[in-house]
Amino acid sequence: MAGLSDVLTTVQNGVTALNNLARQLSAASGPWTVWTPTPIPGTGAFTTASAIGAYFVIGKLVHFSVSITVTAAGTAASTITIALPPLGTAKRAATVVANETVIIGFAGYGRIAAGGTDLFSILKYDNTTFIINTAVVVLTGIYELT
Repeated sequence: MAGLSDVLTTVQNGVTALNNLARQLSAASGPWTVWTPTPIPGTGAFTTASAIGAYFVIGKLVHFSVSITVTAAGTAASTITIALPPLGTAKRAATVVANETVIIGFAGYGRIAAGGTDLFSILKYDNTTFIINTAVVVLTGIYELT
């Protein structure tokens, strides 16, 4: 049977754990960290393309949103790849959602490989390219760090 000191220790440990969780959640509700990855096409080259994203971390989970703007497609074709936030590698594979927000609004996806540091295979829902002049593709997702 547990004594009074054991019960008090358990209560203190629980309070400490709750305080730590509250600090983590409070930190996560603060401002997001901005990152600016470079869009890379599967083939060819962009004349002008850029990306801006933001992320925040809770424990080992990275929450992010990034917007890729293709101002001038040039000879670029196929998929788009960007670097994940500079935090390390993904522990497991993940798929994130995408949406083209300016031209037609096609939905799509992007992939993160286990052990990877890139968000790759960014494509429309039917596996065709988002690469077209003036397209803006927004991706949002969560992945786990190793």
